[in-house]
Amino acid sequence: MCDCIKKANKALAERDTAIDTVTALTPAGKFRERLCVPTRSTKTGKRKTPALKVFAAFCPLCGEAIPS
Repeated sequence: MCDCIKKANKALAERDTAIDTVTALTPAGKFRERLCVPTRSTKTGKRKTPALKVFAAFCPLCGEAIPS
């Protein structure tokens, strides 16, 4: 697995910024940091459904597959 997010966060630290990630439980029972793609609900009104969480399958910086 690549370390692009760590490298990017190190470069962004001087601007007090970091790439937003979440900690997810893998099918193997391990915790892994995942890149969450921002989503929003398109429904309006009182019965608004929450947006689904979408995780990146490939690193957006280098293109390497992110193991699930």
